[in-house]
Amino acid sequence: MRAILKARSCGGNTTYKVAFLTFDWNYMMMTGLLKGIRTRLGREKDVRFYVFNAIARYLDEQIEEGALEIFNLCHLQDYDGILLQGNSSWPVAQRQRIVDAAYALGIPAVMTCRKTRRILSIHTAG
Repeated sequence: MRAILKARSCGGNTTYKVAFLTFDWNYMMMTGLLKGIRTRLGREKDVRFYVFNAIARYLDEQIEEGALEIFNLCHLQDYDGILLQGNSSWPVAQRQRIVDAAYALGIPAVMTCRKTRRILSIHTAG
């Protein structure tokens, strides 16, 4: 993603802002993922990382709409890159809305959860 961020840079912009949007119930995995990201980004002086975490519940088919409101706080146009992480409990329509908005703004996005149109997906399991 670093190469994409540099290509997207606006001349004198030397600090990149990356939004991390997550919707997951697996706290052990999330803690490990965040620790790895923080370790890697700790070596980068020109990247700022912002976390927007919606809490999912295990095997809950009824999503609390209020849990998804955190994503409305993330104004995508303010970021140079978007990282999305979640599991199958994250409603596809909600994910796709975020991806489509990033795509329309020309903001690079990477997803570690299920496949979605217009995005690079990195599958971590199955």
